[in-house]
Amino acid sequence: MKKEGRRNEYERHKLEALNQRQKMVLHRKTEEATMATKRLKELLEARKYSPRDHSGRT
Repeated sequence: MKKEGRRNEYERHKLEALNQRQKMVLHRKTEEATMATKRLKELLEARKYSPRDHSGRT
């Protein structure tokens, strides 16, 4: 009985650690995606107002 309880406790601990790692990875990936989106918007905004943008027009 005690052996089974220890096994269950170990399994629970292992799953909690895995879950925590997955949450941290998801959080990091979400932050990276947010920063990439922000940077892309900034680049597109800068390009919109760039003077070299108008050089091809006549």
